[in-house]
Amino acid sequence: MKRKTLLTLILVVVFLGVFAPTAKPAEQENPYDLFGKGNCVYFCWDMMDAFWPETFKVEFWWDAWEWFNLDGAEQGNYKACLKSLDEVSPKDFIIIPASAKNRHGHVSFVLGVDPEDKSVLVVESTMYADNKNYPYMYNNCRFRFHVYGFGTLKDQGARILRCEKILESRDSSQPRGMAGA
Repeated sequence: MKRKTLLTLILVVVFLGVFAPTAKPAEQENPYDLFGKGNCVYFCWDMMDAFWPETFKVEFWWDAWEWFNLDGAEQGNYKACLKSLDEVSPKDFIIIPASAKNRHGHVSFVLGVDPEDKSVLVVESTMYADNKNYPYMYNNCRFRFHVYGFGTLKDQGARILRCEKILESRDSSQPRGMAGA
């Protein structure tokens, strides 16, 4: 238990200090609504806006499972890509699909990964988040730090959404091996 507490404390410090939001003008306002004082998609859209180099448009998508639709979306010089849970890293989003127990799905923002413990530390919100379980506030939205085990996430069909830089295509007029020469 001490190990998880230490990991959580370290990652909170990283989140609040080192993980400084990117300096960019807001391209769009958060398209989501708060339900009570929380909403996972509202909170994660703010995390995308703060920590990804581009903010992807989520035109009229209200549920977390709809974030799967961002796969392949391009904005500026970046692309949103779905990845396997095995490839998770900080600044990714974990998307859990809709199910009989959760018709909206769920999305959370990854702060850290512990491969030895097979767990991931996230920040997340939920609809009607309460003060006790979601004690922190960001942009009027309650959130918490939470640790998920890989097994639980895999059982729920979770996938990763990552922002990747689009690589410049090689000039086709240059012979192979001569690029940049």
